[in-house]
Amino acid sequence: MLLIDCGNSRLKWRYIAAQRVQTGVFDYHYSDIENAEFWSLLNRDDAIWLASVANGVLSEQLQKLATQKGFKPPRLARSEALQAGLT
Repeated sequence: MLLIDCGNSRLKWRYIAAQRVQTGVFDYHYSDIENAEFWSLLNRDDAIWLASVANGVLSEQLQKLATQKGFKPPRLARSEALQAGLT
């Protein structure tokens, strides 16, 4: 499973497999997201989860790249404006 947290200037990621956990940070203002290290770690049937406060363009780009590279499209985590009493 690949977990991706997209901020406004970089993304943090964590790859979790049977006996392996690997983490990293990727600054997408200076590098091409297509060449991010986490792509080489993924297996075809791994789940990808994406949480993002960045613009929608980055989320769309990650979804497109995952599909082009033969992976499952990322599932998007979305927050609610109000949930369980928190705003």
